Amino acid sequence: MEWHAIKVMKEQQVNTPEKLAYFMNEVRLLAMCPSKHVVEILSVSISGTIVTPAGRKKPVVYYVMCYAKHGEIYRLVRETGRFAETLARTFFLQLLEGTVVARRSVG
Repeated sequence: MEWHAIKVMKEQQVNTPEKLAYFMNEVRLLAMCPSKHVVEILSVSISGTIVTPAGRKKPVVYYVMCYAKHGEIYRLVRETGRFAETLARTFFLQLLEGTVVARRSVG
């Protein structure tokens, strides 16, 4: 079974050309980074709709990405506190590799 994650943003979060451009730039940059340490973008929609529990339709933008089974590093730090030096070194090297790939991909 393959798992996916979805980043959904309410229309208010991208209701200006600048905010929409920021969202699309984030998607473009992630899509340009072929690294096992950068989440892969699978699909994007700037005209999505969700239905609230009350049955109302709300416009959203979203992208679908591969699921990161261990979640975000921020959550991990928040929940566990400090890392042992060897684990911190591993995460740092992964962040560094992802940054290098991103820089090379962007130009």
